[in-house]
Amino acid sequence: MIEQRLKDLIDRKANDLNSKDYSLSKEVSRYIDELTSYINEEKNIEDENLEKYLDQLIGYFTTTLTIPLSSGLKILRARQFNSPHLEKDVQELSYIAKSNSHFSRMGRMNKDGESIYYGCIYFNDEYGGVNVSFSEVHAKPKKTINVLRSETKEEINSYFIGIYDYVFRGKRPYYISEKSFDYFKKIYDYQKKKYTEDAFMAHQLTDAFFSDILTRNEHGNLYKVTSKLSGFFLETPNIDAIIFSSVQAEGSPVIAIKPTSVDKKLTHLKADCFYILDDYGYAFYNAKLTHNGCINNGSITWTKL
Repeated sequence: MIEQRLKDLIDRKANDLNSKDYSLSKEVSRYIDELTSYINEEKNIEDENLEKYLDQLIGYFTTTLTIPLSSGLKILRARQFNSPHLEKDVQELSYIAKSNSHFSRMGRMNKDGESIYYGCIYFNDEYGGVNVSFSEVHAKPKKTINVLRSETKEEINSYFIGIYDYVFRGKRPYYISEKSFDYFKKIYDYQKKKYTEDAFMAHQLTDAFFSDILTRNEHGNLYKVTSKLSGFFLETPNIDAIIFSSVQAEGSPVIAIKPTSVDKKLTHLKADCFYILDDYGYAFYNAKLTHNGCINNGSITWTKL
């Protein structure tokens, strides 16, 4: 059953959107065309208009739902070095500290000077997900990679932007349980029943666009658009993170977490050091594990293997 508060939200939006005397899907399509042209550097859009377009799409044509990620979730993060390196400071392998935020460059989910923790979710095998983390930092042969392995110590509240596009296409991400995906299907069906065909199409277009731009390779002004999404979706105090699929390792889960939530809800367990021997493409690597790192009070002590 869908929660009543969510039904009420959809009902209120339906009462508003269904009464419009113009085509919502055409309006959304225009916004998407404008943003796409800007991403492709075919036209310029002032910053305030960028935010206006995104605010309209998010405020009116998305139905965000929190996905609670249980404690004990395994997350890892990689950092690449040009020469052999064993980082001793855990913070240097985590998010960029506020005092050094001026070093933070614009990324998929952060603006220039804004820190965020990017991690890869992994599951059972001892080194599962490490290839995804290599691909996320564009690991190259003859480079050294330090990997920080962490675990959630309490529930992480997250958003999956564009999840309803996956529902529409019947493509359940393997890391989303069937029960959760079925719940999203119920919400999708409820929206379809409540909205006019035009209003529902506007929602579908928005989800497809967000899903698309979060899984595109960096080009043009892409990050100038996607980096603004986190500001909208993470401004709610009780939201910790955004989940999306890896661009480099298609279909694998990556996560962007607020620094405050990292400090409060993550435990850094250990570190590994790898030397990249070969990059085969498609997130497949031949890497040699050279050192294990033990973490104590924010410091890493390395042992050679």
